[in-house]
Amino acid sequence: MANQGINYSAKINEMLNEMPDFITDYIYNFGQTEKVATKFEYCRDIRDFLRFMVNFMPEHSEKSISEISVNDLANVTPLDINRYLTILQK
Repeated sequence: MANQGINYSAKINEMLNEMPDFITDYIYNFGQTEKVATKFEYCRDIRDFLRFMVNFMPEHSEKSISEISVNDLANVTPLDINRYLTILQK
């Protein structure tokens, strides 16, 4: 199997160290209900979107990803999502 030997828990913790606390809470709420590889994928996707926010959304350019708030996410527009999806396709 290609994923043998990958310490997903360590990689998840590494990613969560740079994310806001509410994201950490969200990921840890999965508990044992999801495979650790699935949690890893969720973490990576969330981290990538938060990076998009601080790198491509001017209103967040002065923030680190750990400073993104729930309110910041609540203010993401459909246009922001479309821009993110466009970047993913490149």
